[in-house]
Amino acid sequence: MKKFLIIATLLSFVVAAPFAMAQEKAMKPVKGEPKIKCCVKGDCKEITDAKCTKNQGKVVTDCKDCKVNCCIKGDCKEMTKADCKQAKGKPVHDCKDCKPPKTPKQK
Repeated sequence: MKKFLIIATLLSFVVAAPFAMAQEKAMKPVKGEPKIKCCVKGDCKEITDAKCTKNQGKVVTDCKDCKVNCCIKGDCKEMTKADCKQAKGKPVHDCKDCKPPKTPKQK
């Protein structure tokens, strides 16, 4: 009976080992850099931190924080790219590029 218990204990360890190894492999992190949310020229993309820096992007926690300067009839405001398009504005890099509309010459 004592031999049977010893053999049963050893077999249980032999059977449990592959399960433990499989669990360890499943918990390892995925190779490569983690992806972050990056705002590049008003577009929110999920890319690596290195690519975000290379594309002169800005790291954001939420895509709603991804805003551009929008020129609407000479007025420069910061808003999302979709809101700028809806307001019939034009995204500009710098507010200095936002010029007021030309007024017609009066005689």
